[in-house]
Amino acid sequence: MVQLVDGIGYSSKAVFMSEGMYGGTDGKSEAVTLPTQDDKLTQGPWALWGKDNKLPLTYADHIENCGVLSAALDAKARIATGKGVQPFTIENILPDGTEELKWVNDAEINEWLEENQLFDTHLDFSFDKNGYGWRCGSYMLNVKRDKINRIHRKDVYECRLQKKSNAGIIKSIYMCADWANNSIGFNKNEHIQLPALMEGFELHDLKGRSGGFEFAFIDRKRRNGRQYYPMPLWYAAQEWVKLARSVPGHKNTQFKRQIQLQYVVTISQKYWENLYQNWGTMEIEKKMEIVNAKYDEIDSWLSGSGNAYKSLFCFSYVDPVTGKEVKDIQVEAIDDKVKDGKLLPDSAAANSEILFALMVNPALMGAGQPGGPYSSNAGGSNVRESYLVQMMLLEEERKMNLTHLNTVKRYNGWDKRFNKPLVFRIQSGLLTTLDTGKSTKNEML
Repeated sequence: MVQLVDGIGYSSKAVFMSEGMYGGTDGKSEAVTLPTQDDKLTQGPWALWGKDNKLPLTYADHIENCGVLSAALDAKARIATGKGVQPFTIENILPDGTEELKWVNDAEINEWLEENQLFDTHLDFSFDKNGYGWRCGSYMLNVKRDKINRIHRKDVYECRLQKKSNAGIIKSIYMCADWANNSIGFNKNEHIQLPALMEGFELHDLKGRSGGFEFAFIDRKRRNGRQYYPMPLWYAAQEWVKLARSVPGHKNTQFKRQIQLQYVVTISQKYWENLYQNWGTMEIEKKMEIVNAKYDEIDSWLSGSGNAYKSLFCFSYVDPVTGKEVKDIQVEAIDDKVKDGKLLPDSAAANSEILFALMVNPALMGAGQPGGPYSSNAGGSNVRESYLVQMMLLEEERKMNLTHLNTVKRYNGWDKRFNKPLVFRIQSGLLTTLDTGKSTKNEML
């Protein structure tokens, strides 16, 4: 059904225009207001994380709103954590360095590992390290202060490091749930101060403490002059992250605002005058009835899957004034501006650049591009090898997690219970080739 409004007929696929019959209306574009932010510089005892102490807010916003970044960070954390940590004794070391391990059936150690939910803790630790550049947690002692009862992961988003002492030591960390509105100065009702152990000497520092039950530890790599907060690797590709984020919104807006028309049908005023001798004196209601009927007739002829490749024949005449040929009815097909996939190659390039910054092979994330510059990433072998390489690259995260457990075993005296060295290893499933007869095998890392 065609609806006639102000001389223009509207249907599902066509627009009809009658020359010289009715006037039109003008539209106005929407105004877009960008949000503003009131940045306050901290006056507290902590070092600023970013010039306004809100850089992790920017990190979190990018991570939450960029699919490839969020997925890659989560994948790295999952691969680093594997199936979780287990205790073993080293029974022998072969000449090639391979360890022969024996699982430790010790009730206290295994209950401690279970109660601390280390799988989730290590998963979050690894995500913090790759997403925010560093991480922190705490050791919690028992009442007698002779055992470490818990390892607690602190949300690095909420943590700030105390300014260094004259000796270059960070003695505390500060935590706040809402730094955006509470960054002026220390307030015990809004901030938590926790004593921090000396980096690299946590065990000796902890043993030397005469009071207190919870002490923070800090894991970070100080590079490129960053004295407090290291930059995460992905932030070097922040402009690509912005591009990757902008493309879906741009495409969505384009689809919402794109006028999806298939035809523009123009009917000359002379057509009606030639068809109806009394057109000039005819009542407007009667004209609208005739015009709507003709619009519906043409629209039903053009629209619908069964009407493809049909032809429309019409007369034309020569305008006596201009001398130009004028068609009674003219049908113009409108080109679809959305069909070309505009911006999608830019989005694919942004995804690859983000993954490269994170040292993640695009093949691991299913980003192989057949026929493109990364076309060799396609195939199961590349996925398997990419996974194995990623496991090697995540050795740092695993070592950090196991270092904390080494502190626990020595403080709790577990290392004195066995004649063989007590170690903690992370179990992981490795993809294998088909000729092995199985798809995965278990490996200790």
